[in-house]
Amino acid sequence: MTVHIHGEPVSGATGATGHTALAPQRQTYTVRVLALLLAVMTGTAAALAAFIVGDLVTNDLAEAIGWSAGTFVAALGLMVILEEKAGLFG
Repeated sequence: MTVHIHGEPVSGATGATGHTALAPQRQTYTVRVLALLLAVMTGTAAALAAFIVGDLVTNDLAEAIGWSAGTFVAALGLMVILEEKAGLFG
């Protein structure tokens, strides 16, 4: 593999496995998109769990939907903050 002085692989260079190295900008974009998708999926799973519990505990379906929406916003916000601290969102 060909490497620049700064340690970054040359765009289009192949490594020991024969795969083409991605440009650093492309990797950053891909990581950001995947991090955002992970945050949305985590929020959705938490909202579904809150809806199921809310449906079992409350008498009104609207209250369970409210719990679900609040949990989605909270879980999504927490995931975004954690991913920013981890350096996944520039």
